[in-house]
This record gives sequence, C-alpha cells and structure tokens, in this order.
Amino acid sequence: MPYITGFTLGISLIMVIGTQNIYIIKQGILRQNSYYCALICGVCDSLLIALGVAGTGELTERLPLLNTVLLILGIVFLVVYGGLSITRAFVGRTSMDNNTNIQVRPETRLKTFLIALGFSLLNPHAFIDAFVILGGVANHLPLGTRWQFALGAITASFTWFFVLVTVAVYFSPLLQKKKTWQWMEFMSGAIMLYIAIHFILSIFK
Repeated sequence: MPYITGFTLGISLIMVIGTQNIYIIKQGILRQNSYYCALICGVCDSLLIALGVAGTGELTERLPLLNTVLLILGIVFLVVYGGLSITRAFVGRTSMDNNTNIQVRPETRLKTFLIALGFSLLNPHAFIDAFVILGGVANHLPLGTRWQFALGAITASFTWFFVLVTVAVYFSPLLQKKKTWQWMEFMSGAIMLYIAIHFILSIFK
C-alpha cells in the first residue's frame, strides 16, 4: 500500500538525529512555542515532500548552481547557529549551580518561526530526503498512487515532530538542569558543525 510505504520510509528518514530534531527537542525542554515549532517543521517538511514527489528534484539536477547556492546557505546557517550553541554551553559555566534550572529569555513566535524555517528549509539533509530519496521512490510508482505515498511520508513527519516535542516537554523538569542543558547545547552545536564540515568537504570532492 503506497500510504504505508510512504509512512514507513518517511519515519525511517526523519528519525535520524539532525539539526531540525535537536531544535525541536530544545524548544520542548524550554516549553517555548514547542508545539508551534513542531507545526512549522511539519508544514515545511510537507512542502518539501510535495515538491519532491511533484518532480522538483529534476530541476535541481538540471540547475547545479541552484543546488550549490542552497547548500552554501545551509552550511552558513549551520555554522552560525552551531557556533552560538557552543558559545552558550561555555558562557558562565564555572559559576552555574547544577541543581538550578536554566533561565532562558523567552523566544517570540516570530523568532521561533524564523529559526524553525531555517532548520527546515536550509537543511541539506531535508532536500536529499525529500527530492532524492522520497521523490526518487515516488517517481517509480504508478501515477495514481504517488500522492498516497506522499501523504504517508507527510503523516510520518507530523507524527514524529509532535511525539518528539511531547516527550521533550514531559521530561522537561529533568532535562532543564543547567549542567544537562550545557551538555545539550555543546552536543547540538558540535553536531551542527560536524554536518556543516561534512557538506563543505563534499563541495571540494
């Protein structure tokens, strides 16, 4: 059944820990626009999946320059945000009380929207998943079943994001300890920089 195939493939791709998932987890722990963030990421993923199934992936193949521009924008975004995360992990580290919950300035919905948009639409992995993998599989399905496949993949995205943020919110009191948060900031920043370096190296291959 195309819907089940799309859901299964979609959930297997999105469960890989990446920058988008990390940001959703952080928002859930902080309980700041958490479900709103999950909604934005879900909508963005749905758009990319729809474009991938519609055959937009062929456009990036025909226009390599567009692919390169999107990749460079994604790398810049990851480097900047990853660097900020690592900086936050070390600022005031020695004076922090590990038994005190973190105090973070609340994010506006606009800021959450823009950052979630960046992690969703400037994420090279998202383009590979939507255009190359999901789009590639869909193009080999009968024409009448492609959108069933796409709907399955879209359902998987929304399901994963809302489950992820719910788990993060539920465990928020435990994970809000300052020491835990510092490690999470450091690890998330390190993962972002690692992904950025990986894509930088891919440009020069």
